[in-house]
Amino acid sequence: MTTRLLIVQLPIRDSAEIDLSRNRLLAIPKYGRDFHDSIRLFLTDAFAQSDAGKVDGFDYGDGRHNMQIRTPEQWEPALSRAKAYLSRLGVLDDVVIALREQEPETFRVVWPENFCGEFVL
Repeated sequence: MTTRLLIVQLPIRDSAEIDLSRNRLLAIPKYGRDFHDSIRLFLTDAFAQSDAGKVDGFDYGDGRHNMQIRTPEQWEPALSRAKAYLSRLGVLDDVVIALREQEPETFRVVWPENFCGEFVL
């Protein structure tokens, strides 16, 4: 079965705390590493409850946290699910989501829709 890879990218920076208690997460500094770990765990749980995809890894790039979501060939349900959960957490406006193309290995930004620039891991 062919699979696709979505990359959810958040900036790493310190800022004010936010209240995530309604989503069973602790209030922690927004966009610090602890915050990113919590987002990753939250998304992992969210995708474990569906067949839209699976959080398949993560890494920290130059000022960025990249979460990888492995999806079936039809990746759009995974994008919708990720956007819904990231919106619920209040971080969707700061996220860039890219789809890794198979041939050649490049990335196409699928969120935000008006993204201008180059996607860099």
